[in-house]
Amino acid sequence: MIAGIGIEAFAVGVLAVLIIGISKGGFGAGAGVVSTPLFAMMVGPVEAAAIMLPVLLLMDAIGVWAYWRSWHWPSLRRVMGWGLVGVGLGWALFRFIDAGTLKLFIGLMTLSFFTYYIFRARLPEAGGRMGRRSWIWGSLAGFTSFSVHAGGPPLGVHLLSLSLTKTQFQAATVIFFAFVNLVKVPPYLQLGLFTPERLQVSAVLALLAPVGMAAGIWAHHRVPEAWFFRIILALLFVAGVKLTRDGLAAF
Repeated sequence: MIAGIGIEAFAVGVLAVLIIGISKGGFGAGAGVVSTPLFAMMVGPVEAAAIMLPVLLLMDAIGVWAYWRSWHWPSLRRVMGWGLVGVGLGWALFRFIDAGTLKLFIGLMTLSFFTYYIFRARLPEAGGRMGRRSWIWGSLAGFTSFSVHAGGPPLGVHLLSLSLTKTQFQAATVIFFAFVNLVKVPPYLQLGLFTPERLQVSAVLALLAPVGMAAGIWAHHRVPEAWFFRIILALLFVAGVKLTRDGLAAF
């Protein structure tokens, strides 16, 4: 036993933290959609969400410091407000949320946008306008972040529809989730999701957060911009497939 959980579960938690850190540090938050469910398979979805939130908060602090003032505020202003709405909905509906249906819905929407983005030269502009609708993607990002720590794909869809540089894209992701994750703390407390045992595991795993973030930040500044957005698209595709598959498996 390590910090109250089995060695195998702890090893998966370590892997999840490193993957999330690299993703949050350099390439948006898309890969996190794979990591948290992986850890949830070992300890349960509610416990995984509660353990990961303090770790994510530490990563957010590092990310805000690393990308300070690099964000494009006009692209964030409205989507952050809708993210707050999404968190509120997640809190209100937490006891009733069907995680499988939610994952399937987000997965299919993400894959639909991926298809549009790849073939956008042959498709109507309506898809691009849909991507720019911050109220849809911001509220979905807040809602899914609260429920299953899977807010990366909806936010990525919105940000990819804007004309941002790779560092503006990354900084926008960092500041959005720093805000959303901080807002999630009072509801998690009210729902009794934080326990001494879970916080102990969080504290141990948090020691690896700077390692993952440093690796992601290092990679971000060395990957060419064209390849950066290709990686973002690839992560969105993987996240969409993962969410769709998990959602279908729940039925």
